[in-house]
Amino acid sequence: NPWKGFTIQGGSTEACRAFTHTEIITLLKAKYPQPWHKDVFICLLLTGARPQELCSLTHADVDLSEKRISISSSKTSAGIRQLPVEHPVLLSVLGKYTREVAKGYIFPVKPGGADKSPAANYGKMFGRIKASLGLPPAAQLYSARKSFISTAIDLNLPAIEIERYVGHEVSRL
Repeated sequence: NPWKGFTIQGGSTEACRAFTHTEIITLLKAKYPQPWHKDVFICLLLTGARPQELCSLTHADVDLSEKRISISSSKTSAGIRQLPVEHPVLLSVLGKYTREVAKGYIFPVKPGGADKSPAANYGKMFGRIKASLGLPPAAQLYSARKSFISTAIDLNLPAIEIERYVGHEVSRL
């Protein structure tokens, strides 16, 4: 558990779980119902964004000429942020979907669930794929975010920068 020993104010992270490298490879090799489903997963791995934040991205939120995305919808005020986007795979994936004059979400999500969340149906689809691959229940969609954070910690990036990038309140991690 790459989170063992870390604490978050107000709770414990002992139950949190990042994907293993093998699980990431398995998920990247998997067949998805639509190509954009895999692309959302790739973006989750490369940004550390919450699924809801990523699925809520609109065309106006993505500026590839400035290599920046703006998270304008988040569950916390710290989650409202601008992220530099430098990774060539991330730039390529986002480039497939963003159009300067288009309106609406960049990914063709269909909002669902009781709150009509853009990520609800995506989360259900991801759960079916992971189950079909025989991945354990602890490997969840949110594990992509945890994998990003764990990788950043392993690279010895400053905790304050990781917190800001993923939309945590500073000094929470």
